[in-house]
Amino acid sequence: MTYVDSLVSIIMPAYNARSTIDASIQSVLMQTYTNWELIITDDGSNDGTRSYLEAVNDSRIKVFFNKQNIGVAQTRNCCLNHASGRYIAFLDSDDLWTPKKLEIQLSQMVDKKAYFSASSYAIIDQNGTSMHRYLFVTKDITLDEMLRGSRIGCLTVMIDRNVTGDFAMPNVRHEDYVTWINLMLKHGSILGIKEVLAEYRTFGESVSSNKIQTAGWQYDIYRKYYNYSHLKSIYYFIHYGINGMIKYKSI
Repeated sequence: MTYVDSLVSIIMPAYNARSTIDASIQSVLMQTYTNWELIITDDGSNDGTRSYLEAVNDSRIKVFFNKQNIGVAQTRNCCLNHASGRYIAFLDSDDLWTPKKLEIQLSQMVDKKAYFSASSYAIIDQNGTSMHRYLFVTKDITLDEMLRGSRIGCLTVMIDRNVTGDFAMPNVRHEDYVTWINLMLKHGSILGIKEVLAEYRTFGESVSSNKIQTAGWQYDIYRKYYNYSHLKSIYYFIHYGINGMIKYKSI
């Protein structure tokens, strides 16, 4: 596929996001870098999200609708199938970008000849209020660091398809994490941008049972998806658990 040079295709899956999607779209419209297209795919919403999207009137925003709910991984892939840009960025329908996010990120990628970058980000509550918690990335994110526990927020990622070619997210749990690792296995480390360029919205619904389930998914990635030995899987899983406890920094 021939990509439009320097065009950034923004991938936004949406499901029952009526209360948050307008703010997410506005954070794209406010970008100082303006050569972008926003591709939104609604995954069978029933809360008014579809009606809202049908009324969107901006030639840079392309809206598609799944016939049935297929999940976030496959919905992102639907968006990717419609993307024309050389660069791919991701923003979920409840998260936000700072106004210079694309400008800063693209500039650093070009300057440092990076194929993949991710930035630090802030945590906000369901009302958009700062929780004074941040995830800071290192300048060079290695494969070993990723395997010890992802510090990459999907909302901060930008990828140069002139290097990677087309890619898709696998239909597994933690699909974004697996996608990043797959790209790193082929193309190497990721550029970390220390500036906080995005805001991740949390709804405070995490409970112990969900964390246990998520931990199980993580172990399965090591053991079943990548076929690591039991010992190697346990090694990375222990580090994953430790990093999960110290992941965010309060300021």
